[in-house]
Amino acid sequence: MGMHFHSHIMLMVANDYGTRAQQNAEAIKSLMDKGSVEYENVEAHKNSFKIELEAVDRVMELDAGLLMISASREYGMDDILFGPKELKVIKKSIVPLMIINPRKDLYTLCN
Repeated sequence: MGMHFHSHIMLMVANDYGTRAQQNAEAIKSLMDKGSVEYENVEAHKNSFKIELEAVDRVMELDAGLLMISASREYGMDDILFGPKELKVIKKSIVPLMIINPRKDLYTLCN
């Protein structure tokens, strides 16, 4: 999006105690730097379990026109009983939403 359409990219990294979210963000930043894509870091207050819902809540504040999130890598019993968190984000979002599937073995995220 940033490279071809010169979109303003805002990267919101989950506020986690561990390093996985930060490592993933650094990999994304490295990729954008290689492509000379300009981006802005946006401070997140929520952890990895609620970061998508925080992004949806802050869409107006950030003046975002598209929300791009990564889907969960693993689904548990709570997802089976209550539905995946991506479905909650889809229902709550007031802007177009692009969900990136990180798993090649999982095609249907929400049904």
